[in-house]
Amino acid sequence: MATPPGSVLVSGADLPTCKACGYTPRPGKSKHVRSAFARHRCADRVAARQRSEAWRRHLAETAVSKPCQHIRKQPDGAWVERHAHGTAARYTLDGCHCVPCRAASLAYSRRRDALVQVGRWNGLQDAAPVRKHVLALRDAGLPTLQLSRETGVSLSCLEGVIAGRHGRPPSQRLLGSSARAILAVRIDHRAIMMRVGDRTPVPACGTQRRLRALVALGWSMKRLGDRIGMEADPVRDVVNGTNPKVLAGTARAVVALYDELWNTRPNPVTRPERVAVTKTVKLAASRGWVVGAYWDDDVIDDPKGKPARANDRDWSKDGGGRIKREEGAA
Repeated sequence: MATPPGSVLVSGADLPTCKACGYTPRPGKSKHVRSAFARHRCADRVAARQRSEAWRRHLAETAVSKPCQHIRKQPDGAWVERHAHGTAARYTLDGCHCVPCRAASLAYSRRRDALVQVGRWNGLQDAAPVRKHVLALRDAGLPTLQLSRETGVSLSCLEGVIAGRHGRPPSQRLLGSSARAILAVRIDHRAIMMRVGDRTPVPACGTQRRLRALVALGWSMKRLGDRIGMEADPVRDVVNGTNPKVLAGTARAVVALYDELWNTRPNPVTRPERVAVTKTVKLAASRGWVVGAYWDDDVIDDPKGKPARANDRDWSKDGGGRIKREEGAA
């Protein structure tokens, strides 16, 4: 197949060179090379070269070497400079504008910009998003100490980001690696509740919703308390929203009980038991509490979650005492 005109690659000695200014286009297709060579202006090229030479002379004239202002004592008693020549730290912290330090600073800036664009920069980053995320994790029940253990970020760094330390205001920046490690921790209320210690306070939202769903089925607060090893009054406080926090051990016990009974009604035998179940169901209905089938597992622990919208008539009781959805219900 014949090569189309102008599509031949031109490079090396085949590239044209301007005798007036020395301009040589970049390698490429012949039509692009000819177009670039025709568009170039000798006057602009000469002016750019003059500006570059003037800038190099300026750098050479102002290339003042300064001693390091940060010295340290060696084990043998000798004092040495902390920042060597030819480093970005010497240029920035000590104000040394010699040629090696300037070159190191320029290389550092270019490398930083390239890593920032691909999200791999480990320099100092804005701490505001990290602070917001840490506070959200703490509200979800994850202690700061456990967050430090899970992420490998020091506790002092987390405390500095949240509220500051030693009378100083909160940190405005932190290392990129620390920021990425903290932001990688998901705000999952149930996962946090399941992995923290038994005595750690966690939000009572999910526990409250699970207990209310069981009450809506007819389980009295006393019977629920007996099953999880609590008195009726503490259970009532959680159900009524008096306590915004519960212990993680209690929350996990309620999760296990809810997973067992979420679709099972109590089976009263005597007349007083049937009356108690009826009163419990009426109490839940008067307060708008819904059974567990209205709650999705990934929503019930979320404070912003809402139960599924459904009609109470869509639910009926079968002979085994379980709640089931009518087939074909909307």
